[in-house]
Amino acid sequence: MKTQSLLVLDGDASVANTIAHEARYLGFEVKIVDDPHLFIDEFHTWQPSHLAIDLLLPAIDDAELLAHLGRLHCQSTIIFTNGTTTPMLPAAQLIASENRLSVAGVLPRPIDPQALRSLLSGTPATSSPPTHTGMSREQFIADAASIAHALQHKQFMLYYQPQIDLPSGKVTGLEALLRWRHPTFGMKLPASFIPTAEKTGQITQLMQLVVTSAFDFLQTLAADLSLSFNVSVNNIRDPAFADALHHACQTFNIAPPRVVLEFTGATSLANLSQIEAPLKHLSHLGFKLGMENFGTDYPSTAQLAKLPLSELIIDKSLVASMEHSATSRKVIASAIQLAEKLGLSTLAEGVENDIVAIGLRELGCQSGQGYYFAKPMDRETTAAWLQHWNQQLIGTGRPQPEAEKVPHS
Repeated sequence: MKTQSLLVLDGDASVANTIAHEARYLGFEVKIVDDPHLFIDEFHTWQPSHLAIDLLLPAIDDAELLAHLGRLHCQSTIIFTNGTTTPMLPAAQLIASENRLSVAGVLPRPIDPQALRSLLSGTPATSSPPTHTGMSREQFIADAASIAHALQHKQFMLYYQPQIDLPSGKVTGLEALLRWRHPTFGMKLPASFIPTAEKTGQITQLMQLVVTSAFDFLQTLAADLSLSFNVSVNNIRDPAFADALHHACQTFNIAPPRVVLEFTGATSLANLSQIEAPLKHLSHLGFKLGMENFGTDYPSTAQLAKLPLSELIIDKSLVASMEHSATSRKVIASAIQLAEKLGLSTLAEGVENDIVAIGLRELGCQSGQGYYFAKPMDRETTAAWLQHWNQQLIGTGRPQPEAEKVPHS
């Protein structure tokens, strides 16, 4: 008999662990994620029998997520959580029905174990439920000790997401994304551990891991591909950071202009007096600098002129809404025009479909990144994806993005 499985999307770790605990008692295999993109990643690879979705998770667009599941011909049984008092519930139920998704019901909070078991009981459970250990009720905590343990046991890893030249379809670079594959709590995003690492000083070790792993991969790839990754204000202010990064380039035979350091606009502009000189030093060494969240953070032209930027990175929230929002399109158009005046390249994150990709290209955006082209992938999968994409580019002149490979209902 095939083991039942449950994928939980929830921003409240204690609630998610309660759901997981009860499901495991019934014999389910369970995975927990707190990010919609990771949720889709796990759904693609795992194909769980059940899904538990928090309708009030701030990072989630319920309509788009459910429509996406419909396009993937999702056969999983869905349980909505945290939805009994939200006006989003009727719309979510309607969208689920329109996309032929199977919804078992709604689970109110606080979680009622019996109600959850009833919603899950539509499928057979194993005859011998595992013993209650209480472990799944523990809340995920990233402290200095757990980060040190994760570093020692190589639980941190890099995923890579391609960046595509919108006019030609050519791959121009990769963004390296740090992930913590926690043995108990599953895949964790940087937001769950980077703030702690910043406070404990372990951010230096994590950055060393990113640079070493990413450069080791980059040296095996075509010389015209760039590599971008996030750096914090603490990284930039660290007197040893620039020279250590330059030394790593020499060790791996990486030309510094292939490396794009991404930093957020709001945080960096708030510390402009402290990072202006270090950024100029990094630029002098040949590294490129990209400002993230552009369009939601609003630096002045004078502030931008003080920074040796190479690229403006348009915020994914604007990109995600541009299909239906004239305001978002206007903001993106203005950002692209400003970049052109300053001689900067533009990259749009969060490209999810062909309409958005074409719209960005028509506005003059140079590059795009998002699930329409490819999800974040591990090193081996990225290498295979690059080979396949380039073969398509040579053979047809236009590769087929990931989103176009999924049949629509």
